[in-house]
Amino acid sequence: MKGVGLIALVAAAMASACSDLVSPSSARLTVVSRDEQDCCAVPLTDDQKQQVQNAITGLQLSSIAICSNAGFFLQDRLNSGEIQYDWATSAYGYMNTNGDPNVYLGQIAFDPGELRNTLAHEESHFMGYEDSGPPETAYDVGDECAW
Repeated sequence: MKGVGLIALVAAAMASACSDLVSPSSARLTVVSRDEQDCCAVPLTDDQKQQVQNAITGLQLSSIAICSNAGFFLQDRLNSGEIQYDWATSAYGYMNTNGDPNVYLGQIAFDPGELRNTLAHEESHFMGYEDSGPPETAYDVGDECAW
């Protein structure tokens, strides 16, 4: 019984500590800039990992060069454990700008038809694409690679 209480206490503390880290609900994808590791990120479950692998394979097989390249970079991230699940974010996904090599996925990234878009979008940030501005944005890359 003591162990259960301790687990509940730790979960409550993590939720409280993460409450200020949650991305705005109006943001589809968010680039988060912080100097510390995300407290709410955990390794992917086996089911999530399989879904991510399927999306990455689709990207790798794409005839669109940017999508295929993103797929191969993402495969390296997946193999290295650098794709994580952030259970507290309301964003589809994000990456940090502080040298953190991880891609963080939110629950809604796993909605049907979203995962390839989100993965390609986030990986494109590592490739130098921004969320706004010409000629092509990270949103454009995500949309182009979604199917």
